[in-house]
Amino acid sequence: TSKSYAAELVEKCLDQCLEWLEEPTRNEQRRLASVLLARELAMFTATSFFLRANVFFKSIFTVIRDPKPQIRIASINALHAALTITSQREAKLKTEWYTKCYAEALNTMKINDLPKDDRTHSMLLVLNELVRIADATYERTRLEALGIRQTETSIATPIE
Repeated sequence: TSKSYAAELVEKCLDQCLEWLEEPTRNEQRRLASVLLARELAMFTATSFFLRANVFFKSIFTVIRDPKPQIRIASINALHAALTITSQREAKLKTEWYTKCYAEALNTMKINDLPKDDRTHSMLLVLNELVRIADATYERTRLEALGIRQTETSIATPIE
């Protein structure tokens, strides 16, 4: 049926995305594609994504520490989508995932493969996402202070 085909397609996309996130060699195109796909899958197929969230949280931090700022920003957007999904659900592992995010943010400063500015940027991006997810009131206040009008993305109109 079309529902089972759609579910299989989502599973295949998730498998490919997570496989590319876990690649030991640095391939910019695959990294960027995987984090962009992960973000979209988290937003639009939350249930399927949530089932694989553990694997996502294990592998996203390598990409967050990428030397290219564009890839770091795209990966932090994927992390934001994943944290949003997990914050909206009851999960045994939620505390573990948030603790892992915090620990990985701090561990970023110990990695000498990147210049200090890139390490600091990576760390602050992750810490910012944890603060944004922790308090919805703070996030609304932050958006108002920046003059950002919050919009909702729906499946009917994903691009406006």
